[in-house]
Amino acid sequence: MLRALPRVWVRHAYVSDTYFHLYCSQVIRENKYRLPKKLPRVLLNHAYTYPFGYHYLLALFPYPYRLWFERLTGAIFDTLSCVIIYCFLTWMIMEKFLTSFSHLPMLVTALYAFSPALLRIPWGPRSYHGSPRVMAETLYLLHITSAYFSLVSKSLPGLIVSLLSGAALMLTAKFGVQVLFFFGIFFSFFVYPSYAFLILGCFVTALILTWGHSWRIIKGHIRHSVFYFKHIQRVFIWPQLKTVRDYLFSLIESLRDTVRFRKWWRFVQWYYSERYFLHVLITVYPQFVFFLSWVRRWEYMSSFEQFLMIWMGAGLFWFFLTSFKWTLFIGEGDRYLEYALLPSLVLFTYYFMASHRYLIYGFLVYSLGSALYYLMVFVLGHRVDDQNYEVADAVFKKLNQSPEGTIWPIGPFHYQALVRTRFPVLSHGGNIDGGLLSPQEFMLVYGNYPYPSDDFVEIVKRYKVSYILGDRISLKYYREKVMRGTEDLDRSVQILWDTPGLLIGKVTRVG
Repeated sequence: MLRALPRVWVRHAYVSDTYFHLYCSQVIRENKYRLPKKLPRVLLNHAYTYPFGYHYLLALFPYPYRLWFERLTGAIFDTLSCVIIYCFLTWMIMEKFLTSFSHLPMLVTALYAFSPALLRIPWGPRSYHGSPRVMAETLYLLHITSAYFSLVSKSLPGLIVSLLSGAALMLTAKFGVQVLFFFGIFFSFFVYPSYAFLILGCFVTALILTWGHSWRIIKGHIRHSVFYFKHIQRVFIWPQLKTVRDYLFSLIESLRDTVRFRKWWRFVQWYYSERYFLHVLITVYPQFVFFLSWVRRWEYMSSFEQFLMIWMGAGLFWFFLTSFKWTLFIGEGDRYLEYALLPSLVLFTYYFMASHRYLIYGFLVYSLGSALYYLMVFVLGHRVDDQNYEVADAVFKKLNQSPEGTIWPIGPFHYQALVRTRFPVLSHGGNIDGGLLSPQEFMLVYGNYPYPSDDFVEIVKRYKVSYILGDRISLKYYREKVMRGTEDLDRSVQILWDTPGLLIGKVTRVG
């Protein structure tokens, strides 16, 4: 209910990534469920190597039902994760791998369900938007818990479930594949060496099930990561990096505003939106802070507790490693903690159940309060988008009746244009391959990612742009921050439709 209700209230709370997944599913369905080599109407050279599992699932539904399913996927898959967690922990207690606390499975499941890690915004589409990210986390939980179950009980069905869920994960989410391999290094060295063969088995299974297409996915992901390392992170990630000094300055500013102007709400907003990695660790994943104190118990731990510690340690290792400038291309560090959420919550609950139970219930109350805050912020933040959707829909219908021409989106409108228009769009196809899209062309079109370079005239000429798509905020940012006041855009574009959430103009002259 916590996941589903916000999208019932604000149905049209779409973000750029959501439109990308909807477009890919639309292409697959129109292609009679055959995977395309390229995405139609995407102008920049590319190959469709994005993991297709979530797209294929969406494609099974006709368009109106697909929109409803997209709204509910977070609720569905997180609920499945809760079921997996509850069943796994109940089995562990029955097998006496943990001292019998009858309500431990329910407490851990509740802490997981309301965890700030799963509900916070705006850290990418996860909580209330359709995304492969949530589906992948469910698949990984199923894979690793069934792998441990098959190891302990020598269960062939458990091994088969682990193989199939791991293979499905490889076809669903790029980040999930990284977790499978990176966490697998720790499991192979410290838990069971043959786990490396299980990962290999998942890869072979994925190859067989897709007639080799999964190899294209792996290659595409590697090439995109290389391109990201060399080019994208320099213009997209590095400028946003915060130092300790930046963090302390923002903390002091928020406290000063709270005291001087009595704007306590501003501190709350800062508290929940601050992205400095240590702040995220303490406010979103506080149970990980106890890791070092738990390590001292290692020799007294059961094999199951040691397994949880290794799983938790793998998440912490990759979190810290990917919080530095040159390793950011491997992925957002806090998402590795997200994949290690279950073991951290089990150990937190298990070790504090007897003597410090107030910490468990205190964290549960904190999580519930945070969940309500995120829900409120989401609904309030997207209410205007929901109200403007029908107005924008009417504008897109008019645009589709206009003469065909290339659309150049300025701002995060690329995939929305692909879903809601019939025209070619100046965009890339998800994964970027340096062998298909040169760095020079990328910097021309995405030199201020996701905004273009300041060479407006060259882009219009090279790609024969007919229409400019954006909104007032995006175009204002591009004009003032990127073009720095040049008049090329204003002089060349005639505004056709200007609504609160959408602005479309026609290119009437060049230069």
